[in-house]
Amino acid sequence: MFKAEQPLYVRVKELLCERIVSGIYPLNSFLPSERKLEQELGVSRVSVREALRNLQRQEIIEKNTGKRSIIRKMPLMKSRNIDKVSERFLGKSKIGTTGRGIGPAYADKINRIGIRVQ
Repeated sequence: MFKAEQPLYVRVKELLCERIVSGIYPLNSFLPSERKLEQELGVSRVSVREALRNLQRQEIIEKNTGKRSIIRKMPLMKSRNIDKVSERFLGKSKIGTTGRGIGPAYADKINRIGIRVQ
């Protein structure tokens, strides 16, 4: 699931960013609890907490003691990641991609994800 050359917390942070960008975790919604993320991703709580701290430093999430983290800002991602993540989690609803970031359904994807193009 993760690339081995990066520290585990960085890989967890990137995965969470991909899920936020793809709409799995929408803006102004709660992230799953640390315990749930730990179990789902098969990583230690230390890795999850460090990933969440990094997201908080970037002001992507807002952490409150004793409460789950709230997604406040969309992270900046490469369009290549948006396409691959979007398609993987859409299952039967996927609309196609070239795998290079811009596919035949790019306009539809940016509308679904909520990106404004000028």
